[in-house]
Amino acid sequence: MKSIIEFDEPRLVVAVGDYTSRKLRDVGARVNLYIVDGRVERKAAELFKPEGLRVLRVVNEAGTLNPEAVKTLHKLLRGRELRDTVLMVEGEEDLLTLAAILSAPNKTIIVYGQPGKGCVVVRVDDR
Repeated sequence: MKSIIEFDEPRLVVAVGDYTSRKLRDVGARVNLYIVDGRVERKAAELFKPEGLRVLRVVNEAGTLNPEAVKTLHKLLRGRELRDTVLMVEGEEDLLTLAAILSAPNKTIIVYGQPGKGCVVVRVDDR
């Protein structure tokens, strides 16, 4: 995964999910924004440690897209210098992947986990 990110030279990299975020951080991949909820497959897990990172908190209930969480995410992704940031979600982060894809600037890579399969990489462009 790190080599894909380095090869693509994306404008931003967003990791969604605790497991995915942990794995990318462990291999030293450049990630601008981690979106986590302290759970893996809906079970509490302390996989991702945000030490040394800026942490912002939002509420997003399972199966929903909270307008305030979406607005916060949009502002982060459209900000000038997004780096070393964690969006800690109280509730569930899964559907925020969709908001990230829609809000992210072109040349952004969004990585999220597909349980039992691996990681999915979305390259944001005009399509």
